[in-house]
Amino acid sequence: MASSRDAWDITADDDDELEDTYYETAKETILFCIDASESMQQRFPSAKKKRDQRSSLHAALECAAELQKRLVLFNPSTSVGILLYNTDLTDFGATVVPFFINNKAEPFDITKFYSHVFTDLYEGGSMEPIPDPITGFDELKEEMRIRESVKRALFSVPLQLGDGLSIGVKGYSLVMEMRRGAAKKFINMGQRVEDVIPVTAFVDSEQQIEVEKDQIMFGMKSSAVAEEEEAEPAKARRRQPALFTAEQIKEFKTLGVEPGIKILGFKDRDTLRFQDQLKHAYFIYPDESVYSGSTRTFNALLKATINRNKVALVRFLPRRASTPVFAALLPQAEKVTEQGQQVPPGFHVITLPFADDIRAPDLGELKGAAEEQTDLACKIIEKLTLKGQGYVPDTYLNPALGLHYGQLQATAFNEAFDPDDYVDTTVPNYEMIHKRAGEPMREWKEMLEEDPEANIIVAPVKKSAATGTKRKADDSGSLDEMHVRDYYNDGRMNKLTVAQLKAFLKSKALPVSGNKAELLERAENWLASHG
Repeated sequence: MASSRDAWDITADDDDELEDTYYETAKETILFCIDASESMQQRFPSAKKKRDQRSSLHAALECAAELQKRLVLFNPSTSVGILLYNTDLTDFGATVVPFFINNKAEPFDITKFYSHVFTDLYEGGSMEPIPDPITGFDELKEEMRIRESVKRALFSVPLQLGDGLSIGVKGYSLVMEMRRGAAKKFINMGQRVEDVIPVTAFVDSEQQIEVEKDQIMFGMKSSAVAEEEEAEPAKARRRQPALFTAEQIKEFKTLGVEPGIKILGFKDRDTLRFQDQLKHAYFIYPDESVYSGSTRTFNALLKATINRNKVALVRFLPRRASTPVFAALLPQAEKVTEQGQQVPPGFHVITLPFADDIRAPDLGELKGAAEEQTDLACKIIEKLTLKGQGYVPDTYLNPALGLHYGQLQATAFNEAFDPDDYVDTTVPNYEMIHKRAGEPMREWKEMLEEDPEANIIVAPVKKSAATGTKRKADDSGSLDEMHVRDYYNDGRMNKLTVAQLKAFLKSKALPVSGNKAELLERAENWLASHG
């Protein structure tokens, strides 16, 4: 790490803030350590369900097999191993979760052997036998489903704190829309099946000859209608359009700024408004691989901003192909419970808008509601307020993806699959909703139907020519591959119009038929295979 004692002045009161916080990027490695003794092979005939009459060894092996099947489709880089015995892995830094089977007739005695093998767990009181091991294995499989997305750093850049003082950070995406994997193309060669590799060729429109990629220049596209209506003498006098190389286009886009995060100053945390974010935030951790001492300095900055209730205003450029933007670093304190780290320490990088991005729509006035209507609406909200933790995203899987991958897994392993057996956990419990708030909802509906002002529609205010409006984007304007890839990398492909998608697909000699969803999938598949 570059040093500059004059750039930062840390007082004696902040010395305790410099304690190193544990930062680590975990790599998914799952090892099943299974004791295959005779007692593990005994069935449970007293179980109500036939499926729960399996032996504990059967349930453990089935859990490992199901997990391996899912990882083949979702995250093939994750390692899964099975060890048919018991061993101590704590010396290697692994976390061991033993599943001890408790039999009413013969209780499991941990002190005979396992208390000496798992000494730390035994002394910490974390080795109580599980009364229902079958349910325990099922819960483990359900918990592992939320870990199926590939976790990797999106960027690794320097964080510049001042002149001559930089540390290393890595950026991650904590929230990103999960989509179906891009389909690959194959060709049947009879005795074997081979991948089809798409090849892009650039052709001169007049001579119809292929040109090398390094010969291509970029310029503004002229209007085809204007060219047709233009007289021949005017065409002859017309100057050639301004042309630029790919490197020049990149330089225009990045303004000559190198990838990184540069702190410009600090602001009070309450000045950061929720609506002032253009897209989902990134999350940054310290990275010691380039700058030694990054963790300690990062932790000092994190603790200082938390204690002073500040956010850092920064210039942010994650990659060379991106455009520099302003962003805010929102600090997040670490939260640790008995189960371990629940919330990691670090900064959320929130992209801030420019003046061009801000919209101020004229929505008019809201029609006032009667006090009785407001009171009844408050009663409905009170009845339907979720208790406890409320909505926890980790417990709700995307039903469309779950059904898709369930069918894909069944097909890949030649298993039967019934879509009716799939449980969609996102379907509301309508029976419970009507039981708790059905009566006030009916009263509210009747009250609104009897209110003559409830059916009044306020006409939108038309803008005059003097006030002006935001110029509508030209739907027919095509984008080059570099700009389309920017949309793809930022997860904003759905912002492209149908005309723009068709123009892009046509330039790649791809079909342009179908609705927008089909065009999007076709374009994304091409971009994914040509990354």
